[in-house]
Amino acid sequence: MKQALHIFRKDARHFRYEIAIFLFFIVAFTVSAIRRSLSSGYTDWIVSFILPFMLPLVAWYLIARLIHAEALPGDRQFWITRPYRRWCLLGAKALFVFLFLNVPMFIADAVILHANGFSVPHELTALAAEQLLITAALLIPMVALAAVTTGMVQVVVAILVFGALAVIRSLMFLKSGLPSPIDWINTGMEITTLAMVATVVVWWQYSRRRTLFARIFGSAGVAAAVALATLIPYNWAFWIQSQLSNRTDASSIQIAPSSRIAPVVHLGEVFTFRAPIKVSGIPKGMFLRPDALQVILEAPDGSTWKFASRPWSSGPTSWPSISVSPAFYQKIKDRPMRLRGSAFATLFGDQRRTEVPFDTQSLVLPGAGLCAAVKRNLISSVTCRYPFRDPPDTVDIAFGPTSFNPLGARYSYSLFPAEVADIPVATYSSIIYRSFSGSPVVFTARPLAHIRRDFEIEALRLSEFDTPQRLK
Repeated sequence: MKQALHIFRKDARHFRYEIAIFLFFIVAFTVSAIRRSLSSGYTDWIVSFILPFMLPLVAWYLIARLIHAEALPGDRQFWITRPYRRWCLLGAKALFVFLFLNVPMFIADAVILHANGFSVPHELTALAAEQLLITAALLIPMVALAAVTTGMVQVVVAILVFGALAVIRSLMFLKSGLPSPIDWINTGMEITTLAMVATVVVWWQYSRRRTLFARIFGSAGVAAAVALATLIPYNWAFWIQSQLSNRTDASSIQIAPSSRIAPVVHLGEVFTFRAPIKVSGIPKGMFLRPDALQVILEAPDGSTWKFASRPWSSGPTSWPSISVSPAFYQKIKDRPMRLRGSAFATLFGDQRRTEVPFDTQSLVLPGAGLCAAVKRNLISSVTCRYPFRDPPDTVDIAFGPTSFNPLGARYSYSLFPAEVADIPVATYSSIIYRSFSGSPVVFTARPLAHIRRDFEIEALRLSEFDTPQRLK
């Protein structure tokens, strides 16, 4: 213990300027995050996008310098000749990271929460969860990377490679559709795998100093983490979600083939039609929102067309339209085909209705966060803030009896109190460009059950529903 404290004090003196630079960025990030969440100035947005990018880079630089002070690869380091016990060395480095990285970030998050009107004691669990997430996703992997490298050039090259993998991962996610409330499962598995691999690498290096094995194991682990995030099928993730969070019996809900099909629409060079399904058996006082739709069209000759989509692009209350290529459509439109599909949806209940008077103090709405309404001339808006993650409930705003708008938030089914985000407070607004009397009403509802229903339609002829209408 005494030796670990001695090494810690040595590092604190040696890296005092790097610590000061990191603390400067922490203060700048705190100020910009507060301004961004409380205002919408153009400069605030520019600064707020730069600082969340720079802050982890500065933290990584400090970690790399810290670990490289007693570099582990090789056998010519001066520190090896000193009577250092390796576990004391590792303990000193861990204490340094905790006191000079985690603690300042924890304080910054608490200040941002307080400035946004949240009770810091009430959000202690979320604050701790956010630091756990930062440690697992950013700090431990960087300690592992520094433990298998000897200089900043190697670190920079590795970060560039990992950055390229992150871009590929993001592109694959975008290709599969817009972010959905269930994506936290893929991200959670990725971060968990990455943290476990990094922990093994750190333990191995500080106990054995076998760098080649640590590098091979770490590279394979990073590849496995990326694969988990991008290759897990949606239906697997949805099944995991249903096993973790179903709160009510949804067996009465049926999603079955419908005898009616909306007309086929020519959208440019693509043919689209609404899924011929109908929903029944929804319990009273509840409602169903689609999550995803997967369809396979089978022609008589055995050829198939696969379609998968999430309904965010068409609105969270409607099933997405099925798109078919011109070649396949012309091939099967006059022939009886089979349609097999799987519909994924979430049952919402426990609906709550809360009036939010204009220009008054923010109201605490469970599942939606802190919400406030503002009226300025002919512009009326409702803004809600939620700490560390997207809201767990679906939130809709009613501006009078004829205007019902969804809040600009993509709610999340995550069971963890924090998620990966650029600032600690997520802010969402709904705006209309007119004035009205009365107060806006916020409607919230909790997800109670996640269901999947498979359906099949025989002898479907799309030509019977074709239309000359062509959208450009």
